[in-house]
Amino acid sequence: HDAEVIFMDEPTSAIGEREAQHLFAAIEQLKRQGRAIVYVSHRLSEIFQIADSYTVFRDGAFVGAGALKDVARPDLIKMIVGRELGEEYIKTNAPTDVVGLEVANLSSRGKIKDISFQVHKGEILGIYGLMGSGRTEIFDCLFGLDKRSEGRILLEGREAAIHKPADAMREGLALVTEDRKQTGLNLSDSVRGNIALASLPEMSPSGVMRGRAEAEASRSMIERFAIKAARDTMPVSGLSGGNQQKVVLGKWFLRNPRILLLDEPTRGVDVGAKREIYRIICEFAAAGGTVVMISSEIEEVLGLSDRIMVMRGGRSAGILDRSEASAQSLVHLST
Repeated sequence: HDAEVIFMDEPTSAIGEREAQHLFAAIEQLKRQGRAIVYVSHRLSEIFQIADSYTVFRDGAFVGAGALKDVARPDLIKMIVGRELGEEYIKTNAPTDVVGLEVANLSSRGKIKDISFQVHKGEILGIYGLMGSGRTEIFDCLFGLDKRSEGRILLEGREAAIHKPADAMREGLALVTEDRKQTGLNLSDSVRGNIALASLPEMSPSGVMRGRAEAEASRSMIERFAIKAARDTMPVSGLSGGNQQKVVLGKWFLRNPRILLLDEPTRGVDVGAKREIYRIICEFAAAGGTVVMISSEIEEVLGLSDRIMVMRGGRSAGILDRSEASAQSLVHLST
């Protein structure tokens, strides 16, 4: 097809920084050829890098439009969320001396090899790498979704026998997967049903769901995370991406986890919901939780992490302290 107008809807949501730059180069080439590009994205850094003009919609209604050269980032954010937002990354957590999670020589045949790291209670460890570098495969092994061929998992110094997700959940691990619609939510069920999804045995000890307990659990998580839903009996598929992600978080926080494994926690959510999710993550760590977060967004991994492990070709290419990490160092190590 020789299209004159090309629509791109979140084209970088599942690719890394290097692939995104290749895409932007292709977009610039298309623009030079006289093609028009309509680019939909929640990532403001991309908008300011490649776009000439902007149009903002909120809750299905037109908010405003104009030339990007005439708008400041804070003003654009205010248009998107309907209010002013403070600093994007507010770190309220501080790592303690207690190691919450230790991974020693973790391997999964043909996927990851000899992965070792420690994460302290109160700490956020970021994991950065290109698609296919082995990031998600680490979580699959930690949560018992995939069999590890070698390696040990220690929780607060005690070796944990995790062979299936039920084992991981019993040990206090929670996993927010990278694709909430495929593996994080039951889209045909209600908001209430999804919040209770990871606690079904506790909610139905005799095989029958305790309706009052389910309703109370749903109410508490909706209030805690400010989930915007007309009612908790509505289908979760009717919520925005940000509110769906907060339902996923509520599902796990209902279990009072010790360790939070986050795979692309803000993928496909708007800038306002991102801030709220960042706050939830930092508050969990500040309360003594242990966080491991995979992100393809360099700004996000730099802004939230206390240390960053970079993956390349199924192996760890290095672990950087927050003070020494930069976009250049992460891209260099990942390639």
